[in-house]
Amino acid sequence: MPFVKFSRKMAPFAKAPFATIQRKGNIGLNAAALALLGETKAVELWFDAETERIGITACDPAVENAYKVRPLSKSGTSFVISAAHFSTINGIHSDIARRYNVEMVNEMLVIDVSGPGTIIGSNAHRQNEPRPQLGIGADEGVFSRPLVPRADGEVSKDQGALG
Repeated sequence: MPFVKFSRKMAPFAKAPFATIQRKGNIGLNAAALALLGETKAVELWFDAETERIGITACDPAVENAYKVRPLSKSGTSFVISAAHFSTINGIHSDIARRYNVEMVNEMLVIDVSGPGTIIGSNAHRQNEPRPQLGIGADEGVFSRPLVPRADGEVSKDQGALG
């Protein structure tokens, strides 16, 4: 059988809606997930700490707490919401990019981040590693200070600007 040249346009894109919590806390949506929100240009973000679920609702870009939805490419198959601060404040771990299924509840796109999700990208080999504990103040959590070597060779917590 002769070789057939691969074209990116030939590859089917995911039809099931999903969201990705990216390494720095941004939220990625595929086209199917954004379609559930009406292909909006802006969203509001919600968080239910008790059930560890993120809610996303469509809104007008002029709304005070609106987050812009930006396309990641010209193809219009994936989009990103700059939500790093939202993820940090709510203790949503973004140490590894994870993909989650989404569902529409009334007019809210809901991402359940209480489970492990599917590790994606170059970190997929870490699939079976335990997830860190959620929440501010957890051991080695979001606000832990890194260990740094001192001039005398000892290691101590970095005092930095928080001193």
